Amino acid sequence: MKFLGSIGIWLVVPCVALYSQCPVGDFNLPTNACAQELLLIDNLSTSASSQTWDFCSGDLSNLPQAETSFILSGANGRPGVEFAKDGNTWFGFVTGTWSNTLYRIEFANGTNNLPTFTENLGDLSGKLNNPGQVRIIRENNQWYGFVHNTASGELLLLNFGNSLSNSFTVSTIFSGIGSTNSGFDLDKDPVNGWVCIISTASNQFNIIRLGNTFATPGPSDILTSSQVPGQNNLGDIDLINICGAWYGFADNLGNGNIYRLDFGSNLFSIPTITQTAALTAGNPGRLRIAKEGEEYFVFVIALDGTLTKLEFGTDISSSPVIVMEGNVGNVLQTNTYGLALAKENSEWTILVVSQSNGQVYHVKYPNICAATPMVSNQINPEVRYTQAGVYHVSLESFYNSVGTSIKTKTITVSPALAPDINFNSANVCVNNSINFTSQNASGNITNYDWSFGDAGTSAQQDPDHLYSTAGTYSVGLQVTASNGCTNIATPKDLIIYNQPVADFNIPVVSPICTNQEYLFANSSTFDALSNPTWEWRLNGVLVSNDQDLMQQFSATSSQEIRLKALIPGCENEVIKNIASVQIGPQTDFSFSNSCQLTPVDFTNATFGDVTDYSWNFGDGNTSTHTNPTNTFQNSGVFQVTLLTTNALGCQNSTEKTITIYSNPQTN
Repeated sequence: MKFLGSIGIWLVVPCVALYSQCPVGDFNLPTNACAQELLLIDNLSTSASSQTWDFCSGDLSNLPQAETSFILSGANGRPGVEFAKDGNTWFGFVTGTWSNTLYRIEFANGTNNLPTFTENLGDLSGKLNNPGQVRIIRENNQWYGFVHNTASGELLLLNFGNSLSNSFTVSTIFSGIGSTNSGFDLDKDPVNGWVCIISTASNQFNIIRLGNTFATPGPSDILTSSQVPGQNNLGDIDLINICGAWYGFADNLGNGNIYRLDFGSNLFSIPTITQTAALTAGNPGRLRIAKEGEEYFVFVIALDGTLTKLEFGTDISSSPVIVMEGNVGNVLQTNTYGLALAKENSEWTILVVSQSNGQVYHVKYPNICAATPMVSNQINPEVRYTQAGVYHVSLESFYNSVGTSIKTKTITVSPALAPDINFNSANVCVNNSINFTSQNASGNITNYDWSFGDAGTSAQQDPDHLYSTAGTYSVGLQVTASNGCTNIATPKDLIIYNQPVADFNIPVVSPICTNQEYLFANSSTFDALSNPTWEWRLNGVLVSNDQDLMQQFSATSSQEIRLKALIPGCENEVIKNIASVQIGPQTDFSFSNSCQLTPVDFTNATFGDVTDYSWNFGDGNTSTHTNPTNTFQNSGVFQVTLLTTNALGCQNSTEKTITIYSNPQTN
């Protein structure tokens, strides 16, 4: 996986079966809308593994702004600059050619802001030798950096492990290729693995195969291109893959020529080199390729402080329109050389570095956007535009086996304000009336169009609707205002449940007696997610809202027990009776906590006629005495139970906890 041209787009190359045709993404978007109108965008792309929406694409056509940002005093000579995003944090890497320095910069708040941390990594223990371009890639969830030593032509490999914030090891892959003004880039070819392209002093390119493991190349792993047209002093290069075809763009430091390299489907091949433009701003330094929406751009910075933008439209093989952004409001000064781009959400950042004093400039293309949200990763997103204007919506779809697809469409938003609209509903029970209530503050709605998700519709403001089958239904509401604007409420999924059927089990004991608590187990049937509420009534009096009922009786008359199950919109009740209740003893006893091996006296406090007592002390001992004594051999907490029986057959019981302490050990 390669970080493509430092513009914040990941190109999944290792698993790309580079087909002859691009995957085609598409979506539905109205051509016109009113301000504040909710737009539900229908993604028509198929088989995409993920997607990114930009609702205000086209920033690179705006007028740029620049500001003097910060200084890296050692970033002089022919600085290389690279952006890379690791998780939620952006990193920048900048080289200093004459000072043999590498900087690592952290942008925790995004690349449009000042760095939150800057680290001078020095000369990497003497490994740097006039470093030029730097590149950062990610492969198999591991981060790697490449630095080109222009003096010796060495290519250094930096191994960061799983995070760009880690310390790293440095090794040399090869040497002897390059020159002071060399540029280089590398990408992964599905056949040959990683391939590095380096410009040379002889105005040619060396194409170097590194394979899948960044191995030292042999003689058969190095190809040399023909010389560039109008040769003078070949400089930087950047690569891009479009639907399986590899392209590169390079500049000429000596005369301002811009070249396109066409590799075809195999990056490890001799490219066709075409001069595609000639810049009037002389001595270009670094350049980068960018893609926004369906359009391609190349940005070039020159030593005289001029930023140039080449616009290729949707065809990267076409002749570009050359846009001279100049020194961007007299901010960019002479001796600018380093250049990198990043796109975070919908905003672009260009970092420009001076070769004389390490001054860093931020160049920004304003994100003139009135969309909420500006970006989304949803399959079928929602968006509102709060202000009138013409907006470009881009969908970038990612395909695991094919690559990426970008589709852009345009929408015109009028200044007329769409009516606000929302709705809520009450009740969720099948075959019972569901009440829908619209919510609107503007007061200018003339038409309502309800869709209940079961083919039912209504034109009423606050309709009722009955669902004949339980299930999940997507309910939508579209309204029209007196100014002609329409709007829709956010669709809501409404779950309709079957009516619960109440039931419970009467305790299987005989007789049922007073002064004893009994469990009435709820055995109602209901839909799993319906979460009924419960009402237990004893002789018409509400006694509990728990799912199960624990209840004792104080009278010997017959008892009526009702259980009602309720969900919004419906309820069901069952009634059961207990014919008679016998008088049972009121079982009770008392004791005092004690120590192990000390007799404990239990005082029976039971009220009522009793024929039999049965004690269980929780330690294995039992008794049938009225007021027994028990000696606990061990310390701990024990459950003591007293079961009493009377002549009517009532067996009532009570349970209490006793704490037995360990004896102190003398010493």
